[in-house]
Amino acid sequence: MKLIMENWSAYVGEAQEPDALEMTWGQLKDTISAAQEMQDSEMSAQRESELLKVLGREGFKLAVSFTGPLGGLISASASVGEAVSKMFQSAAQEPDQKTANNPLMAIMNISDSFQELIDDKLEDRFIKEMAPQIEKLALTAPNQPIPNMDIVIRDWLKKQNIGGTKGNTVQKEI
Repeated sequence: MKLIMENWSAYVGEAQEPDALEMTWGQLKDTISAAQEMQDSEMSAQRESELLKVLGREGFKLAVSFTGPLGGLISASASVGEAVSKMFQSAAQEPDQKTANNPLMAIMNISDSFQELIDDKLEDRFIKEMAPQIEKLALTAPNQPIPNMDIVIRDWLKKQNIGGTKGNTVQKEI
């Protein structure tokens, strides 16, 4: 029986989401700056090649994705921090399938299974409290990885006084 449980634990560990995006706030800032540059002017093949070297393939693809519907959100922002905060606010409560194709939006999204368990008012409060913190992190913590919002909200819930108790948590269905 012990062998079965050990094997099951390894399987469950494989299915869990990453703690953070494999991108730092600084890399995201560079990606957003590249997206703004792509929106502002026609880019030469040489400049695209330079950006590909700086951002890497995934970062460049992410920058290109920011020129689509997210482009308006980015261009209407005064700073990269504000753009990231707006992206978080727009992605946080979207259905998982709507954010799945963009790794940044997916990690900033609160999973549907969490949303089913957490009261809407708590979700709204979390988003309201986190938006300025995310904006600040995007500007002041360039080497810090971008965290998975499911983990952030789980940790945030532990600190909240809900029904007279603290240490409350939710567990995502696997």
